[in-house]
Amino acid sequence: MSTMENQLEPNDDLPALPNVPATDDALDKANRQVAGLDDDQVVKKIGTRTSMFGRVVTLLLIVGVLGLGGAWYVRDQAYQARWAAYDAAQDTGDQAQFLRLIREELPRAQFDDVRMRIMQKMGQYRDAESVPVLIPFLDQEGRMRAHAARALAEIGSPAADSAKPHLLRVLPQTDDRDRAPVVWALAVLNEPAAADAIIAEFENGRLQHQRHPAFDPRIVVNAVGVQRLSAPELTGHESVAVRTLVAQALSEAGTPDVIDPLSRMILDAQNTGEEGHNVLRIAAAGLGRIGDPRAATPLFQLMQRDPAMRVAVLEALRRSTGARGLTVLLGSAGDAATKRDLVVMLRATHDPAAADALAGMLASEDEMTRTEAAHGLAELGDVRAAPALLAIAQATPADAGRNALDAMLSLEIPAEIASQLVPMLSNDAFLNRRSSVMRVLGRARSRDAETALVRNLEGDDIASAALALADMGSDAGYTALMRIVPRGRDQDFAQYMGMAGVPLQREYDNRTAAVRAIGRYGRVDAAEAMMTIIEDPQDDIRLRNDAGLALGAIADDAVLQQVLAKVQQTDLDEAARRYYLGALWQRPSRAMSSALLDLIASPATPPDVRSPAAVAVGYAADPANDARLVQMLESDQTRVAAALAIALGGSDEAANALVTRLQGDADLRQVLQDALMNETNDWFNLITSDLWDSGQVMRRIRVARILNEGGQGFAWVPLMSRLRSGWEGTHGLSGRDVRNRFFAMLRGDDADQRLLAARLLGDMQETGLLMAARDQGGNGAEEARNVLFELNRPQTEGDEGAEDDEIEG
Repeated sequence: MSTMENQLEPNDDLPALPNVPATDDALDKANRQVAGLDDDQVVKKIGTRTSMFGRVVTLLLIVGVLGLGGAWYVRDQAYQARWAAYDAAQDTGDQAQFLRLIREELPRAQFDDVRMRIMQKMGQYRDAESVPVLIPFLDQEGRMRAHAARALAEIGSPAADSAKPHLLRVLPQTDDRDRAPVVWALAVLNEPAAADAIIAEFENGRLQHQRHPAFDPRIVVNAVGVQRLSAPELTGHESVAVRTLVAQALSEAGTPDVIDPLSRMILDAQNTGEEGHNVLRIAAAGLGRIGDPRAATPLFQLMQRDPAMRVAVLEALRRSTGARGLTVLLGSAGDAATKRDLVVMLRATHDPAAADALAGMLASEDEMTRTEAAHGLAELGDVRAAPALLAIAQATPADAGRNALDAMLSLEIPAEIASQLVPMLSNDAFLNRRSSVMRVLGRARSRDAETALVRNLEGDDIASAALALADMGSDAGYTALMRIVPRGRDQDFAQYMGMAGVPLQREYDNRTAAVRAIGRYGRVDAAEAMMTIIEDPQDDIRLRNDAGLALGAIADDAVLQQVLAKVQQTDLDEAARRYYLGALWQRPSRAMSSALLDLIASPATPPDVRSPAAVAVGYAADPANDARLVQMLESDQTRVAAALAIALGGSDEAANALVTRLQGDADLRQVLQDALMNETNDWFNLITSDLWDSGQVMRRIRVARILNEGGQGFAWVPLMSRLRSGWEGTHGLSGRDVRNRFFAMLRGDDADQRLLAARLLGDMQETGLLMAARDQGGNGAEEARNVLFELNRPQTEGDEGAEDDEIEG
């Protein structure tokens, strides 16, 4: 913060000059002395008749005015320079040094805005050594006391525990300006002697607006205690605001000893109308997450007593209750509709702890319940879903049948289930789901279906048949597909410019299916056939692009070196070079990054070649490239390519440089946004096990977060969507793979990784896994709980302006 940023008008604190009115006698005497004299004589008279006393008084007055003016000048100069010491502390660039200097400056700072800023920073950095410096400011009423209390609250326990006696001492002296921060500090520091003040301040509507730290009902339950909060005078308090606080705090406790008080609140006749219903929703959420069968009875009684509350109660459970609690409630539910709703919520948790409960509902008489349970198990990878999904695939309408078959793709299908799918290939009753049956049989590696699948390469479902044969690694299928790959001698695909509906459309469709399946086979001996297509100017441009991607999927190191040489070959046509680059970003290599950067930097390289080269560099995610990419951002020739590469796998420093460039370059921002949100190619879709292991995925996540925090949010949302769905391409990670890896991070030993994983699961809307970590305890429980709290915390009207004594300047 500079001095100019904090400029304020100085206060006019000069004392008024003394007002000594002249008496009538003195005026009469003066008039008599000058009576009859002209002006010159009067002036001369004045100079000769002044007494010694008058001269002294006049001198003193002059000295006094000069002294006061000098004092004002000195104070004004001090005011103008009031930020100098703070700015000097900031300029050190070292946090420890900065905190040491501001601790020294606080007692001698003369101006309130400087003091408040220093206190704010002490709290922000949770500086334990600042506590003794802050305590004396609790004796200064109003804003100083409020800021000191907030800083102590942010420093927290146990570092600031020594301030508790001082906070209690000044509590009776507080007023509306500083009472809430003092009470909140006592709550944060777990001071039970402040319980009455905590309840009273919440009733006044001020405590829940505190932001240093943000209001959290767990703080209240820790300070006040479950026993005190469970008292009938609080659970049945006449104020709905107090009942709301009590319900929030008891729900946060999440222990069996809050079942009775929360049950009383649910049955309390006071809780009517919208405000009262909010109390019921909070109490219902608290009962749901406890995971105790005794909690089910009052919940179901509430839904039966007040049908209008049914949706609200279920929504409260969805937002608060993990698989453990939902499983208990499911076991106690009596009616089919409630069971169905609970199964839907269990499925959405993606928590393996829900598997047994879901498996138990496969025998439900309710068709929708069975379907939800089967799909929920499939999303967990639980093979117990297979028989139920097979039954749905064979007996229900086409859409539901295809959905069931698609769900089976995520399972290791047993042979006895696969054998029952094979007859569906030749049964015309299942014609509208035949392609889905093929895909499942391929994943199941069913050799019983191999002949039928090869035969289907000649039909309309060639794409599904080809992928199924690739998934099972069929040699017969590979041979048949390689015969389809070449362009016919007399066929000129290029004349149609990649347009659909042309005379060669069927040939194009068949060859496309074959090329894509060859990529899935992963056999390097197909490389020559793919390179022939890439370099063939008479072939379809879309098929040439697919051949490049397939080449990347099957290439070994030797082939990749050939591909790099082709990309560097300036006499090769531009389109071929571009399609070869598809192979390089499909199989990124750090060893080739330097050569690709040289290609990007060359003025002779066409822009359409630079961009896919940049994608390959980005997926390589090599830290050795970061400095050069930042330099390339400064060049109009290479800035687009550098932005693409950084967005995919740059460092934090490179990401910050990209934010700075985007803020001043609207054209670059639009180009990058269009690329990141483009759904016509896979440039930004790859999520593979190799990319995860190389660190590229995590680098990309960090870049997207930095861009998001820098006001460039277009990178974050599509990335979260991709992580949630996974990537179905060659070597791709599924959505289940991704969330399981993040959950493992959340439960790991690295605190920074746990925090990142919790935030990612929250942004991916995987709240069920966050609840699982919260309820299991141990590593990740606190991080998961905090993210859930932020996701569910309502934005109370007036939150932003509740603490209205912010620092001026």
